[in-house]
Amino acid sequence: MAPNNGGIWSWGEEILVMYINGPHKNGTGCGSHSTQEGVPSATYDTSRSLDGGLTWGEHRVAFKRYVASTGWPEPKPVRLTKPLDFRNRNTIVHFQRDDTGLTYLYASTDRGRTWRGPYDNIPRFLNGVDGRTMYEVTGPRSLTAHMQAATANTDACARYDSYAVQTADGGLTWTLGPKISVLPECGTGWKVEWATHPSVARVDANTLITSFRSGHQQEQTRTRTGWFGVTRSTDNGKTWAHLIQLGESPGNNSCPNSTVVVPLSNGRKRVVTRIWLRPPDKQYCEKSKLLARFSDDHGDTWSDTITLREDVFGWDTGYPIATMRDDGKVVVIYWLKTVNQDEPNQIGATIWEAARVVTPAPGSPGRK
Repeated sequence: MAPNNGGIWSWGEEILVMYINGPHKNGTGCGSHSTQEGVPSATYDTSRSLDGGLTWGEHRVAFKRYVASTGWPEPKPVRLTKPLDFRNRNTIVHFQRDDTGLTYLYASTDRGRTWRGPYDNIPRFLNGVDGRTMYEVTGPRSLTAHMQAATANTDACARYDSYAVQTADGGLTWTLGPKISVLPECGTGWKVEWATHPSVARVDANTLITSFRSGHQQEQTRTRTGWFGVTRSTDNGKTWAHLIQLGESPGNNSCPNSTVVVPLSNGRKRVVTRIWLRPPDKQYCEKSKLLARFSDDHGDTWSDTITLREDVFGWDTGYPIATMRDDGKVVVIYWLKTVNQDEPNQIGATIWEAARVVTPAPGSPGRK
C-alpha cells in the first residue's frame, strides 16, 4: 500500500516504484486499513517496469519498515560519512520517518536494486519532520527534499506544515529551508490543521507549484474536512503563496495527491495534479475515484475535474504517486481494491496522455 509514502523514479521507459508491503487482515470493515503496516514483518518493496509501466517485474524487498513498538530492525541507523553524488543517474534516495519526528535517509547507487542505510544525518527540525520521498536534485552534492513538519502543539492548535529540507554536501548535513505550505492562523476554532504530503513540480527556472493533502479538525465535534491545496513560488522556492483549493475531500478521508509537469506541443508546460476522492466517510463502502485537474498558465486557472478511474472499491485506497515518461505520458501508481474490503490491496497503475486533453475555454465551470 501507499506508493506516496515510498517513492517513484524513472529513466525513460524504466520506472521504479516503492510501496509498503504488510500482511492482510480480513474483517476490518470500511473504516480501517486492511494492510497491517505497523507490524515487524512490514517492508518497503519495489517493482520495476522496463516498458513505461505496461508490465512490471523485479519485485523485491528494499528494506524493513520501522515499527515503533519494536524499534529499528537490522541494520540500525548509522551516520553517512561519504557524500552522495546526486547527479549520478543511478543514484536515488528514500526518506523514512519514525513517527517521533525523526527522518532517516536510504541511498541506492544501482537504481534501487540494493540500498544502504538508514542514515541518521537529518536533525530533528522544529517539533519534528516526517519525510516522504519527494525531492529535487539541484546539483552534484545538493538536493532539496520536501517534508511535513509539526510546527505547533498547544491547547489551542496542533499544526502540520510543509518545508524544504536541504543538503549541499551530498547528504552529510541538512538545513531547514523555506516553509512551502500556507494555512490560516493557528487556533481559529480548529484544533488540528495540516498541509502535508507535499508534491512539488518545477515549471521553469523560477516557478514551482506544490500540491498538498490539506485539512482541519474542529475541537469540540472532531469534525474533519479535507481539501487539496496548492501553493506557488515564483522565486525558485525562496517564498511561497497560496494559489487555489482544488476541491474538497469531505469527511475523514483526505488523501495525498501527486503533481507533475508535462510539455505541450506549443512549447508551454502543463501542470497536472492527480486527486484521489474517497467516499465521504470511512464507514461507507462506496466507490473511490481517481481524478485529475491541470493548468496551462502556471496555476492561474485550472481545468474541470477529469475522471481517470472510478471502479475502485471503498475508502481503503489511494496514496497516488506519478512520473512522466519521455513521450509525455503520465504514469500514476496507487493502491486499490476492486471487489470488497476483505480483498487484499493491489498496486495499480494508470497511464494517461495528459498533454492531449483540450484546454477548456476561460470561464468554464471548475476554473479558478
